[in-house]
Amino acid sequence: MATTTQTTHAPTIGRSSSGGGSGPSGSGGGLGGGPPGGAGGPPGGGRGGGGPPGGGAGPGPGQAAGGAKLIGNPPQIFDGECERTQLFLSQWEIYWGLNYQVDIMAQPYSQVLCFLSYIQGPEVQDWVTHELRWLCDQVHSRHVLPNNPWLWAQMMVHFRNTFVDTMTQAKARHELTKLRMEGGHIDKYITKFEQYVALAGYGVDEPTVLEKFIKGLPNPLARNCVEMDNPDLWDKWKESARKHQEVYLKWRQILGVSDTKKDQSLLKKKDLNRWRQGFNSKRVEKDPNTMDTTPGRTRACHMTTEERARLMNEGKCFNCQRKGHFS
Repeated sequence: MATTTQTTHAPTIGRSSSGGGSGPSGSGGGLGGGPPGGAGGPPGGGRGGGGPPGGGAGPGPGQAAGGAKLIGNPPQIFDGECERTQLFLSQWEIYWGLNYQVDIMAQPYSQVLCFLSYIQGPEVQDWVTHELRWLCDQVHSRHVLPNNPWLWAQMMVHFRNTFVDTMTQAKARHELTKLRMEGGHIDKYITKFEQYVALAGYGVDEPTVLEKFIKGLPNPLARNCVEMDNPDLWDKWKESARKHQEVYLKWRQILGVSDTKKDQSLLKKKDLNRWRQGFNSKRVEKDPNTMDTTPGRTRACHMTTEERARLMNEGKCFNCQRKGHFS
């Protein structure tokens, strides 16, 4: 009697061309398109549990769909401590950047589940449960596609609103308005700007945020970017600013132009040191046995005995020959 063997395959969450994982720049909290039907914030109820359509429970830490393994160091478990929020997000960004081509990270639905699996503890359990119900409600009840980037973007909005310290956010927004590029260091300026934008809870492509970046650039550099490239997105602005600043520095090197203010400051320091050295070299300790040659003293030494006697009798000074004091 012949026997048949049935082979089963675990469902794999495949990537979609419209998914949110085309490259590292898709990992952040930038808002994607809204969900079909205009689904809003977390509903009051909703079904709990469940995995992606087609079966399969949500992946746990370090697990990947389709048998692929995630690489790198996963982020440390986040327990809701606000002081560790930025560290946790930074660790997640690195971890995601190493694995963005793995199926679990490429689909926003499973990416959210993976992210939530690293949030554990009694202080955050209610929030995680709420987000799971919200996620399942969006996909199963409101029919938002699992590959819609809005799922990830909206979850990050929820996370930041809950765990980012409001004082830190307010300070970052204030620092962002004051930030300026200094000393020609464009890369340093861009790095600081991105850090403040993340802490402030802004999106880098928001028009008001781009305006703050432009105002922080030197006027000639900003003008060259607009006239030559006319960028309209954050990545394009970064590329344009770096390119034109590099050209500017190269021309200064070719022409032999240096930083005028810096050179003037160095010259002033050199002149001051030279003056101090000259002044110190002329200061010679006087011999107490040498004759005092100051003008008044010299004059008094050359008087005759008769002149001295006369001035003493008249009560006058030996130097100025006036009454009222003696010298």
